[in-house]
This record gives sequence, C-alpha cells and structure tokens, in this order.
Amino acid sequence: MGDLLHSFGKKLLSVIPSANHNAKHSTSTTPTKDTNANNGEAKASSDGYDLPPVRRIVTGHNSKGLGNVKWDTLIPGQATGLVGCKGLRSGALWTTDRVPSNDTNVNVDGALRSIGGQGLVMREGTNLRFTDLAPGESSPMHRTSSVDYNTLITGKLILITDSGSETLLSNPGDTVVMRGSMHAWRNPGPGWCRWVSVLVDAQPAEVNGKTLEDAWLVPSNSP
Repeated sequence: MGDLLHSFGKKLLSVIPSANHNAKHSTSTTPTKDTNANNGEAKASSDGYDLPPVRRIVTGHNSKGLGNVKWDTLIPGQATGLVGCKGLRSGALWTTDRVPSNDTNVNVDGALRSIGGQGLVMREGTNLRFTDLAPGESSPMHRTSSVDYNTLITGKLILITDSGSETLLSNPGDTVVMRGSMHAWRNPGPGWCRWVSVLVDAQPAEVNGKTLEDAWLVPSNSP
C-alpha cells in the first residue's frame, strides 16, 4: 500500500473547486428513454467489463394523485474520461439541486442535471451514482466537500486513506460513510466490482482550524 500512496502523492492534478462555491448545474426537461429492463444482459467488452446495466425505476403520480412508475430505465456504466481513472466506469442515477428537493413536483429526470468540478458533488444537493472498477485498478486519491454513503453491490473493494489505512469491503451491503476524508478505492479482484454512492453537499472538513480543500491526485505517470 505504501508504494501506491506514495505514487498518488507524486503529482497534484488539480484542486477541485469547492462544491459550495463554484460547481454549476443545469437542468434538462428531457427524460431518459425508457428501455425494456428485462433485456439488460451483461456482455463482456474488450477490457473484460461484464457488469450489466443498472435498472433504475422512478415513480411519479397520475392525474388522480395515485402513485405510478414514470421511468423504468437501464443505465449502463460509461468511461468517465477523467485523468487517472483507467478501468473505471460510472453511471448517474439521480441528482437533486437543492435540499429540500422539489423533484416530487417537477417533470425532470434528475440524472440529466450536470455537475461541475469532477462531476461528483452537486452544489446544495445530492448525487446518486454507481461506480464500476476493473480488477487490479485504483481510483485517484481524492477529497470532496461532501458526506458520501458508499455501498458495495458486487465484487471486492479496498478503501485506502491518506493515513495509510486499508479496509476491505467484501460483502454486498458493506457501507462506507465518507466525511470529507482523502481516500482512494482499489479493486483487488478477481472480477469487476460495483458500488453505489449518494454524495451530499457539505461544508469542507476542518482539522485544528485548517480547512481541508477538495483535491484530486494522480500518479505522475498517469496518462
């Protein structure tokens, strides 16, 4: 683990603008296209990615005020395009742009809202997403001004902190509550892993009067 942590510390790619000040968002009123969820099959890609799309079910109300299913959609994992995220895919499931949210009363697909910075923390709101990581790969070491609820769905995942600790998540349902700590994720294998996260905008962490700024670290040899 020491070599990995040292490698992450080699290069500071960027200090992510604080979600409380600089993140921007826009809202689209075009819902995602409904898909027959029964057709969601896992097909291995050239990199061995074989996890199925996530079936997302969103409720609403009919004209009589009775609950119904508004969207039943398959959300595939997509490459993020972020530096240092080799072997990592993710998908947006829903966001809210305020708390309390008014999404119970608007015809908007929350997954279509854009998020500033690295696309993780919605200013004054929440972000529900899933992340898939290839065996043997790691995420960048990073910190966001948020409280995150991370729950393992399949595979194995190691939580790494900048103090040097490593914690293995090996059972579906294992959950990490991340409170603004610098951390990375690593998949020890043998297969792909998936976890679901809810990120809630929060004040930056402070230790001994020092504000711990958002950051995104990558190894110096990262493409």
